[in-house]
Amino acid sequence: MFDNLKIGSKMLVLSGGILALLLLIVIWGFVGLSSTADNGVEVAQGSKLRSELQELEIKHLGWAHAVRDFIGNPKVNELKVGLDHTSCAFGKWYYGERRKQAEEILPQIKSDLQKIEEPHRLLHASGKKIKSLYIPGDKLNTEANAVFYGESQPNLRQMQKIFHSIISTSEEHIMSDTEMVAAANSSRTGMAVIGAIAAVVGIILSILITRSLTGPMRHTVHMIEAMEQGKIKDRLNLNRKDEIGQMAGVMDRFADSLENEVVNSLQKLASGDLTFKISPRGPDDSIRSAIMQVGNDLNSIISQVQSAGMQINSASGQVADSSQTLSQGATETAASLEEITSSMNELASQTTTNAENASTANQLAGDASTAAENGGRQMHNMVTAMGEISEASQSISKIIKTIDEIAFQTNLLALNAAVEAARAGQHGKGFAVVAEEVRNLAARSAKAASETAELIEGSVEKTKNGTQIAEATSAALEEIVGGITKVTDLVAEIAAASNEQAQGISQINQGLGQIDQAVQQNTATAEESAAAAEELSSQSEQMKHMLSRFTLAGGQFQFASAPAVPASTARPSPAPAASLGWGETPTHKPKPSIQLDDDDFGKY
Repeated sequence: MFDNLKIGSKMLVLSGGILALLLLIVIWGFVGLSSTADNGVEVAQGSKLRSELQELEIKHLGWAHAVRDFIGNPKVNELKVGLDHTSCAFGKWYYGERRKQAEEILPQIKSDLQKIEEPHRLLHASGKKIKSLYIPGDKLNTEANAVFYGESQPNLRQMQKIFHSIISTSEEHIMSDTEMVAAANSSRTGMAVIGAIAAVVGIILSILITRSLTGPMRHTVHMIEAMEQGKIKDRLNLNRKDEIGQMAGVMDRFADSLENEVVNSLQKLASGDLTFKISPRGPDDSIRSAIMQVGNDLNSIISQVQSAGMQINSASGQVADSSQTLSQGATETAASLEEITSSMNELASQTTTNAENASTANQLAGDASTAAENGGRQMHNMVTAMGEISEASQSISKIIKTIDEIAFQTNLLALNAAVEAARAGQHGKGFAVVAEEVRNLAARSAKAASETAELIEGSVEKTKNGTQIAEATSAALEEIVGGITKVTDLVAEIAAASNEQAQGISQINQGLGQIDQAVQQNTATAEESAAAAEELSSQSEQMKHMLSRFTLAGGQFQFASAPAVPASTARPSPAPAASLGWGETPTHKPKPSIQLDDDDFGKY
């Protein structure tokens, strides 16, 4: 029933049905409550109207009793009743708003209210007549009684009859309390019935919609669990048009694709058939893309392995031939090594003699260098002493200059003294003689200082020349010392090199011995390599047989013969590349190897 509806439509039907029933309950309850409220108002108004009319009837009965007592009771001397029919209680009600309200509530009493107006007016008019005819002290008051019983009583009964008619009409047309309670009970019963129907319909709809959802979902979960366990034969086969039907169709198509494409391809792969083809549905199809990549990588890898097997088979034969050639070459190398060893021993003896002579020359050069260094130090001391003499001569020259200046000042003083003696006349003759002698002594001192300065200047000049000669001699000695030092260093280096050559030749002799042992070992190894090559060839044949079970895309692999490599030009193959991931290509080059021929050995 609900299989072809969308899940949203099912939920809409369920919620819409429940909401419709709830709305019906609300409407029914609202109508029932409104009706009950209206009935309550109607009952209250009817009760109030009947109560008012009964009260007005009682008041007029009281009015009649008061008039009767006024006529017949001697104790009552005054008529205390309303005589105006418009101002009594009924008159106020009748001519006021209450009458209009009563007619609006109960239009059927309009005619009765019109009929009661005249009896009511005549009743009050009879009261006026009775009051006017009343004779105080007269026990009979015949005329007043006649008016009371002839007019008042009939009009009062007429009014009572109309009052009863109005009350009866109100009871017929206005709902009573009992009828109101019955109507309320009816509304309550209707709400209960509709609520029960809504509950039953909601439960039925919920059960139907839940079953339409949970049943297919259980089948879907069972299918997914089976697929998780590797069982891909189950199908949902749901003929529905809702979302579950769409999901079931997608699940069935997924299972078909998984069985026909993925599992079938993996089964072919397990049996060695690499010719399977699978096409991804899009760039995000990781499963098919991965299987396609695995197939392509395995085709490439197996093809490369088969090609490598042929190359290994060919290379194993070449290795066997090369091993035989290597064994023969090792024998010839051993004979050559004996000759080289004899020559190296002679060279070692000559090198040892050169090292001893270089050591002696180094010692002699060291002694000469020491003597030259001593002469250089003595010459340096002499230069220092001559420098000090030159400095002392310069100091004496300064002192002589000072003496010359003193003599010049003394001469001036003596001349001044002579001038002063001449001015003194006779008294200054003795002083003039003394001044003359002082001036003579000053002149002699100046002359002696000048001669001494010339001698000192000559000595200073000669000292400078000697200092320059000593400095040149010292520089020459320093150059001699530097040359001797370089010779000493060169002789020391020659001695060290000779010693190192002697040690190197000794190590070369040891190396030649080791090479001789290695050559002999290579001979044995070459024979073992030949046997290993034969074994490798046998294993490569077995590997080809094992790889022949794989069928590659493009047909059965045909083993191609690898080009033969001559044994004389065979080179060590580079180390195998590291293992690569699926679909990857080598991104690094093989490590370079140093290959030497016979000419290269001559350098060593």
